[in-house]
Amino acid sequence: MSVVSEQTLGGGRAAVFENTFDCAPVGDRAQRTLTLTMVEGQALLITGPEPGIEASADLCEPREPCVYDVPAGYYAQVLSDHGAGPPEWETEPHVDDACSAEPQSVVCHLTMDVDRALRIVWPHFAPPRQVHTLTARMNGYGGFFSFMTDGEPVSAGCSGDCEWEVDAGTNVAATINAVDVTPEISGPNHSCEIVASSSWACSFPMNGDRTFSAVPR
Repeated sequence: MSVVSEQTLGGGRAAVFENTFDCAPVGDRAQRTLTLTMVEGQALLITGPEPGIEASADLCEPREPCVYDVPAGYYAQVLSDHGAGPPEWETEPHVDDACSAEPQSVVCHLTMDVDRALRIVWPHFAPPRQVHTLTARMNGYGGFFSFMTDGEPVSAGCSGDCEWEVDAGTNVAATINAVDVTPEISGPNHSCEIVASSSWACSFPMNGDRTFSAVPR
């Protein structure tokens, strides 16, 4: 097996390996079965008797297994421009079989000396966590600030100046306990109500960075 070219797939480059075999008329070759399963995304299957000679090219759609009859001794090359993880060999791979996975592509090369089955799974990457900063400033008035997000306690409390990273879009329920102060909250869509002589309850969504300040009443 040797590198004969590079393919550009989905913005990345992947080396293309080819296998060479003794050429014989197709009619004299036994057939081998290649089963290719794409969990997501499409793949192009190219088969041929030797590098640079394509006998067939077929598109494999996701979900349903694609089954191909390939002449024994042909090479099979699987190309996809969808980011992929390592393939799952459903049959024992040949010593010369190889796959290279790039962030946006995968290239596999199979030796069709026996029936082969290959399943390529695209990993599901969790989107990056989106957070906003919640700042509490008690401004030296004493007292205590605490909050919950979506009903779950997050803060053990703050009696000075504190900052937290809070998931974007969550709803914050904050409490301030301090004498002779009133809360101020930056940003829109917030509400506060006094629940005791020295206690306020406030709520607001984390649709941006927020600052919760204690100011004189």
